[in-house]
Amino acid sequence: AVAYKEMNRLEESKQSYREAIDIYTACMGPAEKNADAMNSLGDLLQTDDVPGALAIYEDALQMRRIVLPPGHRSIVDTLNSMAALQYQHKNYEEANDLCQEAMGIMQDASGNTLDTELREQALQAYNAK
Repeated sequence: AVAYKEMNRLEESKQSYREAIDIYTACMGPAEKNADAMNSLGDLLQTDDVPGALAIYEDALQMRRIVLPPGHRSIVDTLNSMAALQYQHKNYEEANDLCQEAMGIMQDASGNTLDTELREQALQAYNAK
């Protein structure tokens, strides 16, 4: 899937990610590798299938919450991907809510030290209202 993406063969990359997700699910059930593949597929779908991207990100987020410890950076990464997509499509309230959730996780995990990127995204979403 990654090789197809690097060659700009996006449809083949999407199909490869879907196949990888099916294989990971059949072999491992919920697993971090499966969530990683879902997140990568969501990244590819952003340009031409926003509802599909959001759905796959949501699946990845749910899986990551099952298999990873609370506060894991991958959970925050998926929330950020979802927030950025919502922000790009002018869904500012949803983007803000996702950023707030991500910031809350980062604050809990790091003792109130906020990631600069998260803070900037949250401010952009808030100011865009």
